[in-house]
Amino acid sequence: FPNGGTITIRQLLNHTSGIRSYTDIPNYFAGPIREDRDTAGMIGVFRDLPVDFAPGEGWHYNNSGYVLVGAVIEAVTGMPWHAYLEEALFEPLGMDDTGYGADPAVASAQVSSYTFADGGWVPSITVSMTQPHAAGALVSSVGDLLTWNRALHEGKVLEDGTYRMMITPAGKAADVGY
Repeated sequence: FPNGGTITIRQLLNHTSGIRSYTDIPNYFAGPIREDRDTAGMIGVFRDLPVDFAPGEGWHYNNSGYVLVGAVIEAVTGMPWHAYLEEALFEPLGMDDTGYGADPAVASAQVSSYTFADGGWVPSITVSMTQPHAAGALVSSVGDLLTWNRALHEGKVLEDGTYRMMITPAGKAADVGY
């Protein structure tokens, strides 16, 4: 990735990488969001866009950073990011109702979404579930989310030091005030 040697994984995770978020591209939701894309195709959407700021010098919510985290998972494991999460996390935790939203078996169990527009509820735009990628293409049930929440916050997913890093804002992310 351009300038990838100066961006840390933590900056990707805490929205301080400076990479332009593909969801900020004008008119992206008007059409391109409906296209199926693999990891390389997703990275191609934003790889050549100008950066918002130098790595670590600002904060801006960024879905592109999480696409790159998914790419890192794929490079390290040799598996699609969602397949690795299934094998390494969801199956061992017994999360049988969690999966990749672009998988037809998972998609068939999803409910339709709606948005409020023009004074009433209308169906939301159709989005290819390949597009949210590692930034949001997982779907789950309430029961599985409870299982995940307990496992994550009770030390079954991360070592204590890593968990502390996850919940402790650092650098420009600490200035956001969430």
